[in-house]
Amino acid sequence: MCYAFTGLFGLFIFFLSTVVGLIAPIAGIHRTHAMGVLMLPLIVRYI
Repeated sequence: MCYAFTGLFGLFIFFLSTVVGLIAPIAGIHRTHAMGVLMLPLIVRYI
């Protein structure tokens, strides 16, 4: 469904956010801080 609505870029962001969300507790950081990393590609894409 993600691919149908957003295409390849959206699918990439989906998988990247899944990996970041799973790695964050292992690294000992909060998920909200880790998801901030994903904001840069999204801002660059939509500017």
